[in-house]
Order: sequence, then structure tokens, then C-alpha cells
Amino acid sequence: MPTEDEDRGSDEIDLESLVAKFLERQRRLNNWTYEELALRLSPYIKVHPSALQKVVKGTRRITVNELAAYAKTFSVPAVKFLDEAAWKEPVRPSADLVKYSQDQLYKIKATMNRRTHKIEQIVEQLEQIQKDDAQADRSLAIQIQKIESAKFGEGIVNFTPFDDSPVAGEPNG
Repeated sequence: MPTEDEDRGSDEIDLESLVAKFLERQRRLNNWTYEELALRLSPYIKVHPSALQKVVKGTRRITVNELAAYAKTFSVPAVKFLDEAAWKEPVRPSADLVKYSQDQLYKIKATMNRRTHKIEQIVEQLEQIQKDDAQADRSLAIQIQKIESAKFGEGIVNFTPFDDSPVAGEPNG
């Protein structure tokens, strides 16, 4: 049984291929990376840059929602993707979309700054914990030393942890 692609006549147009060509041409004319294109599509769809590369290569199918997002991003009717004669000039996104994208970038930057500040605070806290642990280790070593010297010095003396005084009622040497 022939597949859908095999069943098409030779005079039929591969619409996905046309959309992919338009997308790649506009990306290049606007000097955008795939990451920039993905960011500009983000108000409409969430798409990874590698997914856009696969669309362009023809290894990933295009959904109707994606086509609508492409049209919104470039502020053109979706049918324009299918008219190669209309591809000569770069299609620029609307000013509203550019402003929206800039606002999104500022929000992302502010979020990253807040996260960086929180990370710095956590690092400071961890450094303080490390200092406190080192001090506790030194204090513990001193207590162990006192206990050992008491055992081998004048006789066994019972000590409470972290306290250098003998326990009441215990023999002292």
C-alpha cells in the first residue's frame, strides 16, 4: 500500500517543505540564530532551537499550532509561507512583538540576577558552616586530648562531652 507521500502526484507541492524553506530564509535574512528564533516564538509556542533545526532539515513535522506561531512571529498571514514569490524581503516582526521579546529578556535577566544573588548567599552560608565545622573539629580534638592525657596521666577521670571539669561524685585519680 503506498504511503501518503508516495500517493501524491508529482505536481503536488510539499507544504511542509515550503514552510521550512520560508522559516529558514527569514531566519537568515533577519540574522537570527535558532536560539533567537525560538525566543521570538516563545510568546506563542515553546520550541527548542534543535526542533527548529529539524523542521528546516525536514526531519520533524510542522504542526498547525507551529505554523500559526510562525505567522504571528513574522506578522504575516500563514498563506505567505506558501508563496515563494513573496519571500524576497525579510519579514520583520511587529514592534509589539519586539517590545514583548525585550520585556521577556529583561524579566529573564532580572530572574537570573536574583538567582545569582541567592546562590552567592548560599555559598556564604556554606563557607560559614565549613568554618564552624572546622572550629568544632578543633574543639573536639582538644577534648579528646584532655581525656587521653587524664587517662594516662594521674588516672582515669570522667569528663562530660565538651566540658573539662570532672563529673561530680566520680573518683579523681
